Amino acid sequence: MRDLVAQHECRAILMDSDSVPVDRSSFTYTDDVVSEAKKNLKGRIKAAEEAGIDREKLIVDPGVGFGKTPEQDARLIANLDSFQELGCDVMLGCSRKSFFSELKDYPQDKRLIPSLAANQIGVMRGAEYLRVHDVEETARMVKTLEAIEPERIS
Repeated sequence: MRDLVAQHECRAILMDSDSVPVDRSSFTYTDDVVSEAKKNLKGRIKAAEEAGIDREKLIVDPGVGFGKTPEQDARLIANLDSFQELGCDVMLGCSRKSFFSELKDYPQDKRLIPSLAANQIGVMRGAEYLRVHDVEETARMVKTLEAIEPERIS
């Protein structure tokens, strides 16, 4: 895939995950999930650059909901701004994730508000991209943030 991305000079998302599909029976991250995810992403960035992909074309995603505990997922969102030091745009994909049910007992049909809250935190911590299910609601949230704090939201 790296060769194809390099050949066509398109953007690519690099996501951190120890298991795809997710295997919830074997979490491998430690208490320092943020550092571990950044280290893993640094390795993926290096491999992408070695394949000829410009860093400006890369987007990093810390992999919320992929092989991490709900507490670790929350820590990634709370520390999303630290992923900017990787020199790539940052994506957050936490829409309707099951970790909301485990973190605060939200059933699947009640995850819109937790998703919006987590995405708001993500935007305020530098996420340039959001992977969402509820596009209209999320767009309204982002436009509201831009109207209230335009200097913090770009």
